[in-house]
Amino acid sequence: AIVNRLPDESVIPHINTNGIPVLSYIENDKNLAIYDIEGKNITKLPADSNVVEGVKKALKELEII
Repeated sequence: AIVNRLPDESVIPHINTNGIPVLSYIENDKNLAIYDIEGKNITKLPADSNVVEGVKKALKELEII
């Protein structure tokens, strides 16, 4: 599982995935919201955005990258 749009890490202990392993926790990303509003391609998000970092973490956990 990938858990996204977290307000901050303090909520992680309260998340129950019923035993499904979590590959990545992704905090809310203002960059994603701006790109969505402006109709921009999300594949162009900055490398340091929460979404990009979280997806990279998940892909590493899956040994894809």
